[in-house]
Amino acid sequence: MKKYTFYFLGIGGIGMSALANYLFCCGHNVSGSDLVSNAQTKRLQSLGVKVVTGNNKDNLDTSADYLVYTQAIDPADPELIYAKELGIKIISREKLLGRIFRTFTNRIAVSGAHGKTTTCGLLYQALSANLVSPTAFIGGEISGLGNFIMGKPDYCIAEACEYKGSFLTLSSTISVILNVDLEHLDYYKELKDIERAFNKFACKTCQGGVVVTNGDAVPYYITNNCLAKNITYGFNKNNNFFATNITQKNAKYSFDCYKNGDFYAHINLLLRGRHNIYNALATLCVCDSLGLDKVCTVKGIESFLGAQRRWQIITNSFTNIVEDYAHHPSEVRSLVETALQLGYDKIILAFQPHTYTRTSKLFLDFVSCFVGVDYLIMLPIYPAREQPIVGVTSKHLADTIADTGLTNAIYCQDFESAGRLIATLASKEDLVLVVGAGDIFKLSSLLQAF
Repeated sequence: MKKYTFYFLGIGGIGMSALANYLFCCGHNVSGSDLVSNAQTKRLQSLGVKVVTGNNKDNLDTSADYLVYTQAIDPADPELIYAKELGIKIISREKLLGRIFRTFTNRIAVSGAHGKTTTCGLLYQALSANLVSPTAFIGGEISGLGNFIMGKPDYCIAEACEYKGSFLTLSSTISVILNVDLEHLDYYKELKDIERAFNKFACKTCQGGVVVTNGDAVPYYITNNCLAKNITYGFNKNNNFFATNITQKNAKYSFDCYKNGDFYAHINLLLRGRHNIYNALATLCVCDSLGLDKVCTVKGIESFLGAQRRWQIITNSFTNIVEDYAHHPSEVRSLVETALQLGYDKIILAFQPHTYTRTSKLFLDFVSCFVGVDYLIMLPIYPAREQPIVGVTSKHLADTIADTGLTNAIYCQDFESAGRLIATLASKEDLVLVVGAGDIFKLSSLLQAF
């Protein structure tokens, strides 16, 4: 196999670092840059990948055959411009993933507005329990495994994100659609545009393949004109696979799964949250369609401990802290529902909204999604790839929530002031939720000082 030289612009991104890791493991020359050092860049450096911190054209490996970029990169980026001047081939992250994905025999793409990372982790664990060695590209850190696992060329699991239609580069043998929701509204105008994108994704599934859909949350027309077989799952008994006899203890769920009306398996999840029943059902559907052993599949699902920043318990001396990546109103509601089942005296939730567009377009949903929380501490919006929008602020959101009288909402301008406030509110009988997709995880570390 010919070896190429790849330069990754933004190599520390969760998706970019996984691709860089894969190519390095395949023997290609890999290097890259990012604005800051993080866990992903450090992991790549430990393998021997050259990573430069900063952003200027002198970072570029001028011998590169390809420069890999993401849609978050500014077209005026100096490294990108310099690469074009030198005639280096430019390829997007999603197109590169699509090319790599097509080299595998069994290709499982997991899509949906919520639950992709957890479901990819469940699938990896279930396939591994069947003594299958899948390669996995995951959009988050799986406990003990990271965001990339190198396996054999037979099976590949890839997280498929709908942002700007990036999942349309993936040609799957099995496509999973966990849910369809209003999301990425800086790109999509309305729900029907999102639904069209998911329909295109479903229709890219290979003829003779399978589309696994949540029959409770994914409209039936999402699979219109698909050549692949559709398998549905959910709580409704009209689904091919459905959950019943559901029980919970400390927000950890057990349930019976039925397939086409007949008992299939009993599952005891280590994961907290009712929404994880759906993720487990999706995993059962995929493994069953692959013809894998049911007993091994259940064993794998029941052993999965979860992903980082998905109900991740953080040790603290004066209270109970859980970090969670929830950044959409639907995810926040599920998180609060889970927390309310645990019997703490008070629930204190620190929230960092993610992007101005999401905060603006889903403003009313954010106003109502924190009901049940005793104290809501609102931090400034994490901008990610966006510029501020006039009138869209965390303080306005906090004030509006407070005005409803349903939740005691307080605005804090930085992590330090939020940490001091939490220290005055929280005790050993309380739960502190540190929530958001930005850098709010820094608050958990800060709380160690109190």
